Formats: sequence, structure tokens, C-alpha cells
Amino acid sequence: MTFDTIYGMIMNMNQLKALIVEEMRIARASRVAKAKKRDGESDDKIATWLKKQGIDKGVINNIMQQIKHMTEELTKTDKAEIKSMISKELDKSLKKELKKALEDEISKALNSKATKEEIGEITKKVIKRLYKDLSFHHPYIIDRIKV
Repeated sequence: MTFDTIYGMIMNMNQLKALIVEEMRIARASRVAKAKKRDGESDDKIATWLKKQGIDKGVINNIMQQIKHMTEELTKTDKAEIKSMISKELDKSLKKELKKALEDEISKALNSKATKEEIGEITKKVIKRLYKDLSFHHPYIIDRIKV
């Protein structure tokens, strides 16, 4: 390798490094500009800030085009679609959570001593009424029982 070849490679590497640094600076400026737009700053203020950062006019125009698409008004159909997607997701998550919460509450309620006693009392009342009804109104049913 000759000196000229090595020198040319070093210059190409320095140019490549400078190009990468410039692209990173532009990308950072673009992210900051988008954040400023989300915060409600006007396009003129953002363009002025980009000029102060030393960004080319062509790059500024490109960034401003990206920002323009970001703040575009939603149509009624877009809003309705977003609303339906959100409601579907909420329904799915609420159904899962509700089912789990109900299972927990029911298992707690059924395992309590007071509930067991209450169920026992209701069962006794039902059996007593059934016995009275069978014995007074349908004695033939009792007669058919084989011992």
C-alpha cells in the first residue's frame, strides 16, 4: 500500500465519521421537533429552533413534513374505529378480571361458616315443605316406597 492509498482511506473514514455524526444530530433534532409539536408549539417556532441548530433548509422541510402528518386531524371513521378497538380490548380484559373476581368472591362466600349454616337452614325448610306436601296431598307416593 502506498501513502496516497492509506491517506485516501483515512480521509474516507473521517468523511464517513462526519456523515454519521451529522445524521445522528439531524435524527436527534427531528425527535426534539416532534416532541415540541406534541407539546403544542407552533410550526414556525419549531422551524426557527431547527435553523438555530444549524440544520439545512431541505432537512428542515423534511422534518416539518413529518410533523405535519403527525398532527393531521382524525376523521369520524378513524375515531369510531379507535373507539371500537379500545372497547373490544377493555371488554376482553374486564371479562377476565370480572370472572376471576367473581370466582374469588363466591369461593370466599361459600367457604364461610355463616353461609354454610344458611344453606343448611334453607335446605331443611325445603325438605320439610316437600315432606308435608307429599304426606298430605300425595300420600300415594309415600305408599309406593318399598321398604
